[in-house]
Amino acid sequence: MEKQSKTELDTKGKTLLHYLVKKIPTVEVEIPSSFPTYSEVVEDLSLPAGRAGNVVQQNGMNTLVDWLKQNSLPAISGLIVTKAKSIPGEGFFSAYQRSPEDREWWKQEVRRVKEFDWSSVLLRFHSNESWTARGYN
Repeated sequence: MEKQSKTELDTKGKTLLHYLVKKIPTVEVEIPSSFPTYSEVVEDLSLPAGRAGNVVQQNGMNTLVDWLKQNSLPAISGLIVTKAKSIPGEGFFSAYQRSPEDREWWKQEVRRVKEFDWSSVLLRFHSNESWTARGYN
């Protein structure tokens, strides 16, 4: 089987990643209201109008999730939740081959996100160093 080549994170994905890293200190695993909603992300990043979940997907979420998975990084995209249910959308869970009912897995990912040193990732972007060359496991 041929190994899938790793891709660089595009500008929209980097923008979303930076935004989410800044949100980490305010997120509390057991406090649903502490998570940013898709609508808040659209507003905060001045994204185009439309169905918030779809807009976020088209403006960095899809490429960010692919990139996180390729580099074995915590699922920081799981910080964004729906306003109605206070959990990530079904697309988040399906991207990781999980059921939306698997909330314990999601909470564990949020804990991993909070424990991970994201500064090492962001520094590479600012130094224009290729992040895919080494990846983190």
